[in-house]
Amino acid sequence: MLQPKSPTYALLAVTEIARQHPNEQKGVQASQLAETFDLPVAYLARILSLLAARKILRSRRGPRGGFYMARDPRDITVLEVINAVGGVNDLRGTMAGLRVPKPLRQGLTAVFRDAAGAAEKALARVTVAHLLPAKTRR
Repeated sequence: MLQPKSPTYALLAVTEIARQHPNEQKGVQASQLAETFDLPVAYLARILSLLAARKILRSRRGPRGGFYMARDPRDITVLEVINAVGGVNDLRGTMAGLRVPKPLRQGLTAVFRDAAGAAEKALARVTVAHLLPAKTRR
């Protein structure tokens, strides 16, 4: 499981890649994104790899390499980006290993389940394109 900041880092990266190069002329380097947002480059590189594995981004090696959008930002939901790094699904996790009385555990599990469901519905309605400046949207 990644850190709780992972969904935010993933959204920052995806929206910046879509904003900078909407027509995929040039790849965006992990180091460039890390510098832009003052993020740890190794951790961001791991997030970018997860996004590429989920076909949100694609990567290319070499001098013109970097990360590119794998699909149109209008076709990628915020929920998809967040779930690529574990986001909303983490709310559904159990409290294994914690000494929580059974009634409290059951109550919290139900609350987290309901919250995750509500979050999923809201986030599934928003695409990456919604997060871009109007002039950058395709």
